[in-house]
Amino acid sequence: MRIFIIMDKRIESGEIIPLEDVLSKFSKETENLINTLDEEDRAKPSDTIDNVLNEKRGLIHSNNLKKESFINEMKSGLGEEVKNNANKIRLVEKPKLNWFKRFSNTIKGIFTKF
Repeated sequence: MRIFIIMDKRIESGEIIPLEDVLSKFSKETENLINTLDEEDRAKPSDTIDNVLNEKRGLIHSNNLKKESFINEMKSGLGEEVKNNANKIRLVEKPKLNWFKRFSNTIKGIFTKF
């Protein structure tokens, strides 16, 4: 028993194509696609886990070097007191505004919201 399929392109002409021909065309196209994909994979270097980890380590190392060079550059521009007391924190308090400035700032804040 033979099965026949009518292709969309050939409906107008009424040509009938056997199923075996269609399947053979599909298998050829599938082989061509697989071969093309294999060639593309061979052309590109594949990223393995080791390559990705090495790249990550390299980025971390270069980032640390840049941080150290930036810190050294900042220290070279600072005074002796900051270099000697680098780990100590000193709070600098803002001076309090007088009552008139606080009042005027509050009024400005109220009227600038509208």
